[in-house]
Amino acid sequence: MNVVKLPEDLLAPQGDFVQLYDYQLKAVPSFRNKVSLARNTFSFLVEGTKEVVTDAAPIKINSDHFLLIKSGNCLMVEHVSALSKSYKSMLLFFSEEMLADFVAENGIVCTTPGAGAPVVVIEYDSYLKGYVKSLESIVETKGLQDSKLLEVKFKEVMLYLIQKIGTDFLAPLLASYDDRERLLLDVVQNNRLAKLSLQELAFL
Repeated sequence: MNVVKLPEDLLAPQGDFVQLYDYQLKAVPSFRNKVSLARNTFSFLVEGTKEVVTDAAPIKINSDHFLLIKSGNCLMVEHVSALSKSYKSMLLFFSEEMLADFVAENGIVCTTPGAGAPVVVIEYDSYLKGYVKSLESIVETKGLQDSKLLEVKFKEVMLYLIQKIGTDFLAPLLASYDDRERLLLDVVQNNRLAKLSLQELAFL
C-alpha cells in the first residue's frame, strides 16, 4: 500500500506556513490509507464520515465534528455520505513554525506539552460552521489563497478554540520529546481491537 504524503501530494511545494485544500471524493470503495502528515492539520469534515488510527485509540467522526491531527503517521478511512454519495473536508495545514509563533505571540503556557492523544475531536457549533463556510469561500474565489489571509484564518480558529475549550487541545502539538519505546507500546495496546496488519502497526 502506497503512503499518501500530505500536504505535498495535494499542493505544490511552497514555503507558506499555512495551506488550505478542498478535499473531495465521490462514490468510491473505502479503504485504509497510510498517511504521512508533514504538518499539523485541521480536517474540517463537511460530508461523509472519517476514521483515523494513530498510536491512540481509533477515532470515527461524522460531519457533526472535525479533527485536529498532529503531524506524523496515521491510517485514515474516508466514507462517502449515504445521502450525497460524496465525501468532503476542508484541510488546513499549518507548520510547526506557525504554531510556535502563535503560542509565543499570545503568551500561551502549556503545562503538559506532549500529553494527550495526537488527534483531537471537536464538535461544531454555529461559529465553527460559519468559519468552515468562509474557508470554502476562499477556495471558490480563486486567487484569494494569499498566505497572509490564511495565516489570519489559522489564528482566528485557534483563538476561538482557546476561548471555547481552553488550551489543553494544544498539548499534543507541543511535544518536546519522542519516546520510541512508549510509542510502540501505545500503538499495540490502543489498537489491539482494530485488526491492523503488522505492516500497518509498523507504519504507525
